[in-house]
Amino acid sequence: MSYIKHLVRSKGAGNLFSRLIMICRRFGVTRAKSVETLQRIVEIFNRCRCKPYFFVTAELLDRYPDLVRIVKKNDIQVGLHGNYHIDYSQISAEHQRIETSKALQKCSNQGLEVNGFRGPFLRFNDDTPKA
Repeated sequence: MSYIKHLVRSKGAGNLFSRLIMICRRFGVTRAKSVETLQRIVEIFNRCRCKPYFFVTAELLDRYPDLVRIVKKNDIQVGLHGNYHIDYSQISAEHQRIETSKALQKCSNQGLEVNGFRGPFLRFNDDTPKA
């Protein structure tokens, strides 16, 4: 529940609700539409003879092993987007270190190589590169 409180505080209830509606329309409320969309993206990239590169949270990969299979099968490059989608500019260096370590471990457990990092919400602070 603290994550939802954090989102309401940082984004505002109205913006959060609008974003939720947009996400549901784009990706659906089950993972079926997300998987279908990911497969479509991969097909487009394959036609263009290039490989996609996605920043993903480790928690997402942990919850949806079918996405991991698609990533591995299609040689998709993965950049870390945190363990959970939290605002790194608002958390301590130690909290960032813990979250990053957990995320890297989850990716390693899935057999995924991580290539880069992008802070959720495109936010970070001076401690983020150290984490």
